[in-house]
Amino acid sequence: MEKENSIESTYSRIKNFLLNSDIYPGQKIPQVEICRKMGISFSPLREAFMILATEGLLIHKTQRGFFVPQIGYEELRELYDTRILIEPYLVKEAAKFMTEEKLKSIRNIHNRYQRMAAEPYSRNRLLIDKSFHLEILRMGGNHKLTQIVDGIFNLLIVRRTIVHLPPERPYRACEEHFAILESLAKGDGKKASQLMKDHICMIKRFVLDDLNNRQNDFDSASYWGLSNQT
Repeated sequence: MEKENSIESTYSRIKNFLLNSDIYPGQKIPQVEICRKMGISFSPLREAFMILATEGLLIHKTQRGFFVPQIGYEELRELYDTRILIEPYLVKEAAKFMTEEKLKSIRNIHNRYQRMAAEPYSRNRLLIDKSFHLEILRMGGNHKLTQIVDGIFNLLIVRRTIVHLPPERPYRACEEHFAILESLAKGDGKKASQLMKDHICMIKRFVLDDLNNRQNDFDSASYWGLSNQT
């Protein structure tokens, strides 16, 4: 039991480290450095890494170690499609159980996100966005579905290269969040559900376009022999 608790604790700490770290897709996880800084022995650390690999957050390469894998176009599309199937349903359910206290908590998260709108796109903003969505979804009363979305957010945060969004997009996202909150405050689950669906569809389009453009730029650079130039 003590060993299980140690692995579970290490797993939670390492996952939180990845979500808040500067380690991005393609980079190797510095196992020795993590052991030293976090005071974790190698055995539970490796077991935690193996769990994270089964969840898709890491990939293990024989005799090379653990890496953060780059997320591909089709997987990215599927993740957003899954969110589109789950989140509007849970938002509609959440409207039935929303309270003033919970609305206040979600508004506070929205305000934090709004204050970061003028800042460069970052993992910190993604984490706040995740908090906004999950705080609403938990009110929908389906723990399993909420867990699925939580896992999707983790994959998007850790394995997706920071996207280049239009400068107005963060402000538009704030407006979309606010509209969802207003519908929930009025108990209008149907409208909140549609707004959530539109919101996710919009960000899906931007993210997929950005990934596609990155790939085209990379292919073009490779074709002209520029990818290895500094």
